[in-house]
Amino acid sequence: FPPAGFVITPGDCNDNNPNVWPGTTEVCDDGIDNNCDGQIDEGCSITLNLKLFIEGYYIGAGLMQPVLFNTGLSLNDTDCDSVIVELYDQFSDTILFSNTVILNTYGLPSVHYPNSLYGGSYFIVVRVRNAIETWSKLPVTFNSSSVYFDFSSQ
Repeated sequence: FPPAGFVITPGDCNDNNPNVWPGTTEVCDDGIDNNCDGQIDEGCSITLNLKLFIEGYYIGAGLMQPVLFNTGLSLNDTDCDSVIVELYDQFSDTILFSNTVILNTYGLPSVHYPNSLYGGSYFIVVRVRNAIETWSKLPVTFNSSSVYFDFSSQ
């Protein structure tokens, strides 16, 4: 017989944990197969939050000009420019991901990556149309569902 408060369910991969059972929602970053499907933290993603400013667009007080808005390329008055964010393997020159995202006037773009990057360390590279590409000085470890890197203080 199971202990008080627990039931033995066919397919349940952990009768000792009441939060683990077939069909439940996967909880990200807990390292547990919550829904007993044989995968840990599936369906989760990692959000990379960056802080960066583009020389020539910076107007002070942590703000940049809304260049995309001012030129009529965006209806959002906080859209500064598009940037390319790339992740490189820390041991080779291999590019793993490349994403184009909108940089807002506060210098805060966000990029979403698959959870398979969890636990790895990667160089972050930012490319902008009128600026020199910028690399993180050291590889950045992706050890949670939200990773923050500040290029403005590097």
